[in-house]
Amino acid sequence: SDPAEFLTWLLNSLHRGLGGTDKAGSSIIHKTFQGKVQVASTKATIKKADDKSMHDDADWNVMVGPFLQLQLDLPPSPLYADATERNIIPQVPLYTILHKFDGYTEQNLRGTLKKFRLVQLPRYLIINIKRFSTNTQFEVEKNPTIVSFPIKNLDLRDFVIMPEGIDPATMTTRYDLVSNVAHEGLVTKATGTNEVHDKGVAVKEGVFRAQCLNKSQEQWFLMDDLHIQEILPQVVSISEAYIQVYERSDLTAERNVVKLARAAGAAAPVRAKEENAMKD
Repeated sequence: SDPAEFLTWLLNSLHRGLGGTDKAGSSIIHKTFQGKVQVASTKATIKKADDKSMHDDADWNVMVGPFLQLQLDLPPSPLYADATERNIIPQVPLYTILHKFDGYTEQNLRGTLKKFRLVQLPRYLIINIKRFSTNTQFEVEKNPTIVSFPIKNLDLRDFVIMPEGIDPATMTTRYDLVSNVAHEGLVTKATGTNEVHDKGVAVKEGVFRAQCLNKSQEQWFLMDDLHIQEILPQVVSISEAYIQVYERSDLTAERNVVKLARAAGAAAPVRAKEENAMKD
């Protein structure tokens, strides 16, 4: 089953089960994961070949709506194998595919041009990297492109509309990764043929694995069904990420302050006991 579809169902079910409505912030789910995005749309037009004007006179319809997940698109997979007859697996930085939300990049969606820009950032940001699609034979295929991403300090400042009257320096736009769901599988050939599949690989040979950060220990763990093991952060950064959950950095800072305060409180009785022992 697709973990992205399950996550969508889970969040919506929890929202309704906790008494949530269409009103923003009506449940803990929306308070935690919901942000806002500005969508500008207009009808796509075909310019004449001799039209060299750079002026954009399109009438853009601008709306602001909520989101629980940001869906990012990957560039198409290479059509051909390389000189050694191996599949070329491209690599793209996360910031590159985040330019979908820079407010300038246009996407043609069924005859409608759309531009996206983030308006409000959530406490926890869920990113869904669109790896799977259906081909003309109605077979599910995978795009194996590796997305390079930072474990800490993912800065979304370039993709957010800064509110008027607020100092941009006071607005938190950085995030730290706390969870990553990756799909691991071999690059296979098209069913019944000896040619490398043009658009990706079939999903039937592969498995989803979760990588989660234990915040109290700053230790990453790999979870595969009932098998759990410690892993290095470098292993997370080279995985074929599918779903990612980022925590806003100000929440991380608040948790660290609380952790230090608790540690200091626990150490105080010990110090007092040692001081009394020295006096005796």
